[in-house]
Amino acid sequence: MTPAAANGPRLPPAAGVLLFATWATALGPHALRVPGWVVVAVALLGAWRIRLELRGGRELPRWLVFGLTILGALGVALSAPRPLGRDAALLLLFLLGGLKLLELRQARDRVLLVFLSWFLVLANLLYDPSPAAAVHMGATVLVSAGALVCLSDARGNLGWRGGLGVAGRLLAPALPLALVVFLLFPRVPGRLWSLPADVSRGLSGFSETMSPGSVTDIALSDAVAFRADFRGTLPPSSQRYWRGLVLQDTDGVRWTAGRSPQEVLAGPPETTADALEHEVTLEPHGKRWLFALDRPVSAPEGARLTRGSELRAAAPVVHRRRYAVRSLPGGSGGETQGESPELAAALALPAVSARVRGLAQEWAQAAGAPSGRLDGEAVVRQALDFFRREPFVYTLSPPLLGRDPVDAFLFEARAGFCEHFAAAFTVLMRAAGVPARVVAGYLGGEENPLGGYLLVLQADAHAWSEVWLEERGWVRVDPTTAVAPERIERPILRMLGAGSLPVRFALPGEGPLAAGIRWTRAAWDALGHGWNRWVLGYDYFRQRDLMARLGYRGATWRGLSIALAAAGGVFLAGLALALARRGAGALELPEVRAYRRFCRRLDRTGVPRRPHEGPLDLASRIAQERADLADAARAVLEPYQRLRYAPQLPSGARQEELRRLRRAVRAFRPGRMPRSAGPK
Repeated sequence: MTPAAANGPRLPPAAGVLLFATWATALGPHALRVPGWVVVAVALLGAWRIRLELRGGRELPRWLVFGLTILGALGVALSAPRPLGRDAALLLLFLLGGLKLLELRQARDRVLLVFLSWFLVLANLLYDPSPAAAVHMGATVLVSAGALVCLSDARGNLGWRGGLGVAGRLLAPALPLALVVFLLFPRVPGRLWSLPADVSRGLSGFSETMSPGSVTDIALSDAVAFRADFRGTLPPSSQRYWRGLVLQDTDGVRWTAGRSPQEVLAGPPETTADALEHEVTLEPHGKRWLFALDRPVSAPEGARLTRGSELRAAAPVVHRRRYAVRSLPGGSGGETQGESPELAAALALPAVSARVRGLAQEWAQAAGAPSGRLDGEAVVRQALDFFRREPFVYTLSPPLLGRDPVDAFLFEARAGFCEHFAAAFTVLMRAAGVPARVVAGYLGGEENPLGGYLLVLQADAHAWSEVWLEERGWVRVDPTTAVAPERIERPILRMLGAGSLPVRFALPGEGPLAAGIRWTRAAWDALGHGWNRWVLGYDYFRQRDLMARLGYRGATWRGLSIALAAAGGVFLAGLALALARRGAGALELPEVRAYRRFCRRLDRTGVPRRPHEGPLDLASRIAQERADLADAARAVLEPYQRLRYAPQLPSGARQEELRRLRRAVRAFRPGRMPRSAGPK
């Protein structure tokens, strides 16, 4: 008995190529998600198996396979961040994908490796549900189906290209059925499943508090915050303030929401014909607040509008969320009337230096206090003039400000990012007797010309102030624009350096290369946005709207189940009828299909193939009865004889024979050939 026989048959070349391609493509996306030692171990196992298949050798004894499996399991238990959860399951699955290479003796082991690869491909969607991940999944399924086809090809006649072709023809009819199931499978309100313990980690965005440097850290990220689709014209740049959370309480360093802004608005939401309707697709950030164009006047389903004009969701946003909202740009938020606890809280002054108090009181006296009525707008104008006049620097690298950051920023450092300007301005307003608070959110948004929506990045994070003015209510004031007015129109360049260098603003590149890069980025982002809206976002409400457009209003899960069963039944019946009409030839080998085509053409010559007749006998009879067709028939029958009955051909030789057969069948056209005088 040979060593190969003792260790089981080797993989057929074509099946081996597709099986290892399936294995590699399934594991590839996870390589950066598991510990390095696991990646190295699995790569070594793959190299060992490939070498064994190419050069031969003995399989590992079972006791060694068992020992390696135990060591791997212990390594997973020690390396997993937590015993249960998505990451631990992926780590174990990844390692099993490598250990399975130790035993590929039997056909069932090879099929099991394919099934294991499918689980790994599905696991990738838990981390990355993008269009690229869907394409990767489709490609892996095609390659794995080709591997299964080649594994079932006992004679190895197909080759890896032939295996992929058969797999493609098998999978193609399933696509319409998958589309029907996607559209009609009953959705339920809310998520069907989720992994809340894992998805809330590593999310970027605003936290519950703001302190010097917190917005700066967010602005250094290129991650997407949200996308906004508008019905009609996009708002101008000066109105692209995206309201998030209102910060009212402070100890001079940290700003928190306090209680008053979070109280639910008592009256009905403001409605006006001037309100802009837009739909926000918000990336998960792990907090309850939702972002909307300043100021929102309606709350989406599952959220509430607070007295501070904030949108608060019922639960933290740990999945991508899409909601529709109406906003009134430049709205006053005049829900506060006269004396109220909210205004009293907006006047609460933290411990500040005498210089800060003196500066603010100087402005207040010039604006009418304390003898007359304080003119809040005059105080605001003096504060903005102060920021314009003094040498303030708008920078992404602000210096440390110590225990009294407002004093240090206003009189010493005079360099900071938007949170420094907003916090200092708000404290100055309170010291002057003008109610004020800080609002955190985003400013700007890049228009996508292909998708017609605004893309807002974490780099657009911003903070501004609001002051309460008599008869106008809460009014937005952005002190940062007094120092850097370009901030409204242009995004900042995220460049850090030594010292407090001024922020530089991005300019659109010129030339065909820059235009091509912008178009490619816009196309890719529009593709992802459409995928999120129409595929990942196809939820209960979208399904209900689609059914209503198709004339099926009030669709229930029971009705959709019946419709799905009916549509699936009709589809399967049609597919069965089509296969029946095509007969057994639908799944025939390519050489058999070519041979049948040759025989049909031969029938028209008066020399039909007899049922018992093989290719050699047929060639001999054609030479006797139709000598004029003998050479053309031999050109068909010889490669067919080798493909069907010769010992297993190498993959390259088989493909060459198949191409030769097809060319000969195409050239066999008896009606165009000169007829000889008669049979020999």
